[in-house]
Amino acid sequence: MKKFCLLLLCCLTFAVGLRAESSVTERVNAAIGVLRIKQSSQSPIPQKIIDSARGVAIINVGQGGFIFGGRHGEGIVITRTRGALGPSWSVPIAFSMSGGSFGAQIGYQTVSYVFVLNNDDAIKTFLSGGEVKWDAAAQGTAGPDHASESNDPATKSAVYIYTQSDGVYGGATVGGTTLRTDNDINKITYGDIPLADLVSGKGSRPKEAAKLYELLNGQVE
Repeated sequence: MKKFCLLLLCCLTFAVGLRAESSVTERVNAAIGVLRIKQSSQSPIPQKIIDSARGVAIINVGQGGFIFGGRHGEGIVITRTRGALGPSWSVPIAFSMSGGSFGAQIGYQTVSYVFVLNNDDAIKTFLSGGEVKWDAAAQGTAGPDHASESNDPATKSAVYIYTQSDGVYGGATVGGTTLRTDNDINKITYGDIPLADLVSGKGSRPKEAAKLYELLNGQVE
């Protein structure tokens, strides 16, 4: 009984901890770690896919619970902008992902996601300014490891999904996903600049994001 109570307490503590909001700087540092590992692996995201993307979202999602569980993660979205000097990237914009689950669940798991956003509708879904329900199965597919597989616009998915996971999490049936723009966090970082202006390229880039832009532009260590 004591072991059961201890396990339940740990799971509850984990679930509560998932709700603590992190700063844009913390999210940028986490995103750099995720993208560095992915692009240094044996199956990196092809640079042509990133170069043709309308945006990229990077997030760590934790999930945990006992019998009833859930998942929650915080990350950033960076959009492709067009300026006088050519294509560039916007400032990192904070967003969150959450969803319910039900099943025989014990333990926890952290999953890192890189979402390559291939059209304006995908951008609007991830950066709506509020909360939206998102069906990954309907709107996203596993991202190809070869750029040639993504060259045909007729067959190109709105979202390419790349994942990496660790930990142990058994028997979960995960429910719907909700995406939310973290407007308060963005305001703390960028002031009163409207979301639409951040998406289009306004705002001062955090100096901590320099390595993230390098990785997105193909400069892998």
